[in-house]
Amino acid sequence: MNGLRDFLADHPGQLVQVVHGRWQQEIARQQTAKLLRRYPELSIIWCASDAMALAAAQQAQQHGKVVNKDMFIGGFDWLADSLSAIADGSQTASVGGHFLMGAWALVKAYDHRFSVSKSSTQEVRFKLAIAHQGNVKRILPLVDPDNWQQIDFKSYTKTHNSTLDEYPFDVQSILNQHF
Repeated sequence: MNGLRDFLADHPGQLVQVVHGRWQQEIARQQTAKLLRRYPELSIIWCASDAMALAAAQQAQQHGKVVNKDMFIGGFDWLADSLSAIADGSQTASVGGHFLMGAWALVKAYDHRFSVSKSSTQEVRFKLAIAHQGNVKRILPLVDPDNWQQIDFKSYTKTHNSTLDEYPFDVQSILNQHF
């Protein structure tokens, strides 16, 4: 939210309205229809979930908008349907990677168990990533749970990698090492 606030502070007048879709596709579809009637020149819709972004993209197309040309639509979650929509051009982007937080927590717990990381107050940051047409094919294998078995999470522990100063808890490190 701070990134949005910073952007809007530097670009006043860019945000026309915030609506709350209650994480439901049908509500997002209805709201998108109303927004497009109210603001025919609307060019960006950012949703709190991919499910709502998919509904917004479908509604935009029904209103004659061409996604990634007339309008840009994004969301969060890296849902399989959303990543497919990004690949075929019917959604612009999705932020994701947060499903890896459980793995990172286990890495920290593992190091704690073996007395490598005893600090309970150390802040851990997780770097999320943006899936877009330029990288979505590379991200698709990561969201398939069948592929997770090939990831050696021990390589992310300080117990098995004493040269680590900071944990590489980001999507890009996994993509670079395993996919």
